[in-house]
Amino acid sequence: MKVDGQWYVGPKEYGVGPERQMAFFWPSRTPARGEAAASEVAKRPAANPYGQLVEIFFRSEDKLIDAKPQTPRANALIRLAEANGWISERTTLRKGLDRITMKPVETPWGARIDHVTYYVATELRGADGLPPVATCSKADSRDGGGFGISWKQGVVVGTRMSQYHCSDFPEVYIEAVRVLNQLKKV
Repeated sequence: MKVDGQWYVGPKEYGVGPERQMAFFWPSRTPARGEAAASEVAKRPAANPYGQLVEIFFRSEDKLIDAKPQTPRANALIRLAEANGWISERTTLRKGLDRITMKPVETPWGARIDHVTYYVATELRGADGLPPVATCSKADSRDGGGFGISWKQGVVVGTRMSQYHCSDFPEVYIEAVRVLNQLKKV
């Protein structure tokens, strides 16, 4: 797999290839390809056998930057919301996991921030030294969620997961990092 001019190799069971994505089933942690994956899919409802996948997508940081100023995300957005009184509720769901909901406000950059719930893995630290943050849709419990990881210099990793996984966010984050760390530069 080539990301930002650098080649990486890793276990094909996770889907490493030219499509620049990897995946695993949650909560089993089963890689998304191979015999174990076929067994995992067979256990799932026919309507959505892949609903338990956590998908990992690779991007270059420079492709995320456009002509518009960057809007605050994750911890920066939460700090801004705290400073402006935009937080409706912050609840500790269990040790190491907080849930934050926002008030229905429009930000100075014209965005609504109350359409998702924010999950903070308070006892973990990302590459930036801050706790990882996932966002999960509030509109429908079947809608998705996800989180970002600044993985290597210049490489941002985005994820997509079912909202049902948000209550497991710290463990999902740890597994995603473990899967990523199996990739080696060529």
